[in-house]
Amino acid sequence: MITTFILILMAVIFDAAADAERDEENKPLSHVFEALSILSFLMLVFVYPGRTAQDFFVTVFGMYVVQRFMLFDMCYNAVRGIELDYIGNTSFVDRFWRWTHFPYFGIFWIRVIVWIGYTIGVLVNYKM
Repeated sequence: MITTFILILMAVIFDAAADAERDEENKPLSHVFEALSILSFLMLVFVYPGRTAQDFFVTVFGMYVVQRFMLFDMCYNAVRGIELDYIGNTSFVDRFWRWTHFPYFGIFWIRVIVWIGYTIGVLVNYKM
C-alpha cells in the first residue's frame, strides 16, 4: 500500500511539474517530468500486490483522482513560482471554485478531508 501510495504521489507531482514547465515553455524539462510520471504509473503494475483487477482499479484509479485533486494545483503553482493558493480560470475545477466564492483556506480543507477519507476507506476496505 505504501509503495502504491508513493508511486501515485510521484505520478501526480511529476505530472503537475510537466504541465507547469510546458506552460513556462521549457519543453525539454517538461518531457522529462512527463516521462517520470508515466514511469511511476508503469511501476505500479510490478509493485501492486496480487489482487483482482477490480481492487486494482478502485484503489489505484481512486487514489490517483483523490491525490490529483489534493496536490496537483499546489504542485503546479509551486513549480511555476506563483502563489500556492492561486486559482486559475481555465479548468472546470478552477471555474467551479471561483463560482462558489470559497476562500482558499476552505478549499484546502475540503481537499484534505476528501484525501484522508478516501485513504482511510482504502485502508479499511482493502486491508492494505
